[in-house]
Amino acid sequence: MEPDRSERRGALRRAQLTASRRLASLAAFWGTGRLLAAALAAVSVTAAGLWLVSPERPPVEAAIPLTSTPDVVPEPMITVHVAGAVIRPGVYSLVAGSRVHTAIEAAGGARPDADPDRVNLAAPLIDGAQVRLPALGEPAMPDELDGGPVNLNLADTSRLESLPGIGPTLARAIVDERDRGGPFAQVDDLVRVPGLGPVRIESLRDLVAT
Repeated sequence: MEPDRSERRGALRRAQLTASRRLASLAAFWGTGRLLAAALAAVSVTAAGLWLVSPERPPVEAAIPLTSTPDVVPEPMITVHVAGAVIRPGVYSLVAGSRVHTAIEAAGGARPDADPDRVNLAAPLIDGAQVRLPALGEPAMPDELDGGPVNLNLADTSRLESLPGIGPTLARAIVDERDRGGPFAQVDDLVRVPGLGPVRIESLRDLVAT
């Protein structure tokens, strides 16, 4: 039969007395300092053994998820020469698809004596082009004169209307197509403009430039 509660308490007291007497005997034989040192050494050996047999932990880096950085595609660039009545004339690199006004801003902006109305500020730029901002009273360049070559990528609608057979509707169509589809690389690219057929383009070949 299971011993009652009083018997269990008596057994516990006897065990405590036995343990106390043994510790007192060891302390008397070894000395208290040696006994503590031996206990600490036993604890250290046990801890070292547990460390040696424990599985190796992965490095901290292994627990950090790696994230991939997407490749950054650089934007295509163009180089243009900005001249005339600007603060800092020179050669500038701009993002492809920039407009004339962007080139002027890159050159520090227009001088107080500039005449921006003689330039199509919304015209798209092409690589290697020159953007010239004329000054007030400055003589017209050849492509600004009646009968001279008209730059299809810089001329505004009024300048395009000076060409034979090009009225307001076609002039606007040329500008719209230039803004929508990009600069004209050659005269034959005028075929992109609705209403301009091969015959009319051929009649303009010696009167326009790109």
